[in-house]
Amino acid sequence: MKECLSSKVLPKPEKQKSGADRPENWQVTEKQKKQIEELQKRNFKLQQAYQWGGEPERKHTKNIFNDEVLICDLLCFHHPLVLEALKKKIKAYMEYEGIAGIAFDAIGYQNYYDCKCPASLKLYKEYCEKNKLKPTPKAWKEFSFKTLIDFNNALVDYVHQLNPQAKTFNHIWPVYLPEPLYGNRLKMDFCGQTAAWYFYWDPLRIEQYSRKISVSQKKYWPNANGVAFIGYFDPMKHDMQFPYKSPAKVESELRAILKGGSRMLMVCGLADVLNNQDIAAVFKKFMKVNNKKDLKQ
Repeated sequence: MKECLSSKVLPKPEKQKSGADRPENWQVTEKQKKQIEELQKRNFKLQQAYQWGGEPERKHTKNIFNDEVLICDLLCFHHPLVLEALKKKIKAYMEYEGIAGIAFDAIGYQNYYDCKCPASLKLYKEYCEKNKLKPTPKAWKEFSFKTLIDFNNALVDYVHQLNPQAKTFNHIWPVYLPEPLYGNRLKMDFCGQTAAWYFYWDPLRIEQYSRKISVSQKKYWPNANGVAFIGYFDPMKHDMQFPYKSPAKVESELRAILKGGSRMLMVCGLADVLNNQDIAAVFKKFMKVNNKKDLKQ
């Protein structure tokens, strides 16, 4: 399986026109580019060209220079052993008493587009033969997107096979750059899609992302609920590797999410929020308690 741990970038895909699941101005603004440049000066991870979606592609160093843009390694979900291993984990967790659902994260492509490991190329060949397609950039792109969706949905189907009442959750990460907000295509009961990241995003962009998440949440599946994700890390607890977000900045992001129409929220890291009284107070202003008993607990 080691051969499937890396991905290599194909020629850059052509720029897509705005679509139903892609905000028109999803690219970063000039102001944000300047902020990124300032962060690069004091953040080693950013100097390595960490990609968070929307900014120009760069290379990062990992023993050698390569075209992979995600710092951590991901297993290639095209390899059949990956799905088999995950099913074993899911079954083991679901056997615990009181487990009401399963949450997923970090399912995607290491370079945000595709994977060209031997398992991926083998599956692509089978895909073309089955659908009577000639190997073309368009077919490759469709294959990469479809298999990403199918893998996620296979996990949901397996959870519901074990327990039809169980709920499934996920966070779309890493980003799939050809269609950043593809989460509504998944069967997940609660699909978290990034509306505000750990770095500086303009309120207008956050509002537009939130609107797409909200309006399109049941476009493909009636059970699906779109959840707006917001990232917050306290830089003092993470070696100053993330920018400082003031309570006012966090509040502006939450207001933009609310204005966009999203009514459910996912946050990481929760511990950083709870351990900062000022930030926690901001989140509390926007949270609704459905059960007074829960509030007392």
